Amino acid sequence: MILALGPGLMARIEAHAARARPAEACGLLIGRDGPEGPLVEAIHESANLAPEATRRFEIDPSLQIAVQRELRGGDKRVIGVYHSHPGGTARPSPTDAGEANDPDLAWLILGDDGVRAYRWTGKDFVAIGLSR
Repeated sequence: MILALGPGLMARIEAHAARARPAEACGLLIGRDGPEGPLVEAIHESANLAPEATRRFEIDPSLQIAVQRELRGGDKRVIGVYHSHPGGTARPSPTDAGEANDPDLAWLILGDDGVRAYRWTGKDFVAIGLSR
C-alpha cells in the first residue's frame, strides 16, 4: 500500500509544520482510494487544540465537521491525518497509538528524521509506502 500525495502538498504540510514549531502541526488529508492506496488531493490545516501542543495533537472538531459537510455526496473523503513531531522522529508515539481508532485512515508523520506514512491496524501501526 502506498499513500500518494498530489503536487505541492508535501511542501504545504512541511511549511505548516515549520510555522507551528515548537508545537505539533496537524491536519486532514482529503482524497480518494486509488488502486495502490490512498490518493491525497487536498489538505486542511487545523489549529492544534491539545493542551500540551508541543507533545500531542488534537484536530479541531469544528474543522472535521465542516470538512465532512463539504465532502458529503462527493467522491472524496477524509483519507487520513498528518501531524509533526518537532524534535522527534517520524514514527508513531505511544500517545498516537493510544488515540488511533480508525483503520481506514492513513497517518502521515513528520519528524526531524524525515516523513513516513502509516496505517493503524486496530492494534498497532504498520508502515506503508509514501509517494510525493
